[in-house]
Amino acid sequence: MSFIPCKCWQGENHTHTTPSHYHGISPKTAIQIAQLDSEVHKTTVDQHAIVKALIEQSTGLSRRRNALLPAVNLPPEILVTIFEFACCPSDEDGRYSTIITAHFWRSSGSSEEHNLPYRTSVPGPLYISQVCSVWRNVAIDTSQLWDSIQLEVNFKRAKKQAAVLRYWLSKSGQRPLTVGLTEDPAVCVDSYDMPTAVIDVLRPYVHRVETAELLMTEEWEEALRYIGGCASLLTTLTLDRLYDSSAADCVYFFGAPRLRYISLIGYDPHDVELPDNQIETLSVENFEYEIALLTALVQFPKLCHYSLNASAPLNPPLYSLTHNTLQSLELNFDEVEGVVANLCRLILPALYSFKIRVCIGAPLTVIMLPFFVRTASTLRTLHLGGAQIPEDNLVKVLRVLPGLLDLSLQYLKDQDISQHFLSLMNPKECSRIDQDRPIIGAAKSERRRSLVPDLNTFSCGANVVDSHALVEFLADRWNDERRGGEAHLAGRLNTSVARLRTATFTGSRIHLKDEDVVVLHRLRMEGMQVKIGNY
Repeated sequence: MSFIPCKCWQGENHTHTTPSHYHGISPKTAIQIAQLDSEVHKTTVDQHAIVKALIEQSTGLSRRRNALLPAVNLPPEILVTIFEFACCPSDEDGRYSTIITAHFWRSSGSSEEHNLPYRTSVPGPLYISQVCSVWRNVAIDTSQLWDSIQLEVNFKRAKKQAAVLRYWLSKSGQRPLTVGLTEDPAVCVDSYDMPTAVIDVLRPYVHRVETAELLMTEEWEEALRYIGGCASLLTTLTLDRLYDSSAADCVYFFGAPRLRYISLIGYDPHDVELPDNQIETLSVENFEYEIALLTALVQFPKLCHYSLNASAPLNPPLYSLTHNTLQSLELNFDEVEGVVANLCRLILPALYSFKIRVCIGAPLTVIMLPFFVRTASTLRTLHLGGAQIPEDNLVKVLRVLPGLLDLSLQYLKDQDISQHFLSLMNPKECSRIDQDRPIIGAAKSERRRSLVPDLNTFSCGANVVDSHALVEFLADRWNDERRGGEAHLAGRLNTSVARLRTATFTGSRIHLKDEDVVVLHRLRMEGMQVKIGNY
């Protein structure tokens, strides 16, 4: 009867076994088994050594091969330019060079990197430094690749994220920093579970932070108090109250000497003590509490740009207000309640841009006409969105805003733009009407003028009843760039009109004929930026 050891016994290391370890077999057989075990172990060790040597040889050959490639032999100055193009954010990409999320992390497998995690789908400097030693050295020595980072903070990986942030900032030299410590959208966690490991890393570098996006939690209050007291370079700040955090009023950034741009998420401006006389740009997102529009303008007398996004209605105004420096105002509300009352109390002599979107409620245009009349001399950008606006009401508003350069009409539901409305914006059609029906009297002269004659950007989310008329309108506004000319010599009103250089129509029921598509192609070739539906 032969002895067959079990699988678990076979998997053990029997290199140093002796005949006494084997029971039920003869000593001679036990010695033979021990010798064979020793041979197996030796063979395994040799095999591992051979594999390791082959890997090292293959790696060495690959490095020698890569050393001959042009991408590796480029001058460091060229590599720096390429890396900056790949990593540094453009104006369209946003403020951060790399956004590292908790969801996509894995170990880099490099002892030199201390197994730092990185997101492989983002061409950040951590990823570039893994390609080869030449790229690694250039990436590490290029501090502008490391001066911007956003971390989506995850309480489960806070220590690992802290290691990444510490390593990242250590490579940034003495450059001003852009740091975002934001909420991980994939993890629902209240403020009490948010550790301080990540925010504490920022303390030694706070004097170089120029732009910061920070979560507001009770756990971080001590660190935020320190950051606010030492942020001498801080210019742009975003504060985000995490979920139902009971973080108290924020008073930590009152003494920041260079703070100019503020964004508040979950806060009312009254909840935050800021250097009010310095603030030039304010953005507020508040979906819980009523907000007083006029009060915020009183609080910041030098404000130039104000954006307010809220679901709760505006508080009714208690007084009228003149704000002499506000240049742009953007309002986004779910309900119309309180909006008109506040705007009718506002006098904004420097207003250049006005954007408003109200989802529910009556159209705003006619009842806001006094507001538009007061801003007609300076208003150049008008964006209307949300609830549908009757066409005749829209015409009344555009009549008092002849200086508009940028007009956008975006509705929640399909709305039609008639051929008559397009003809009112077309100076060629207005002249044709004048010839057919002469206008008598100076009081009638205003009707000859086309709507918004200086318009050069027009975006519309409505459907156009006559698509062919739309293409004709675009062609006329592109080609008919008159500065008085024959109309003036003929004794008629000066019908000067600017070129409409950018036009976008995204209605779902726009269908063009072949000849219209040909005209659109010609306009694009001549330089007009135009998009109509899918064409």
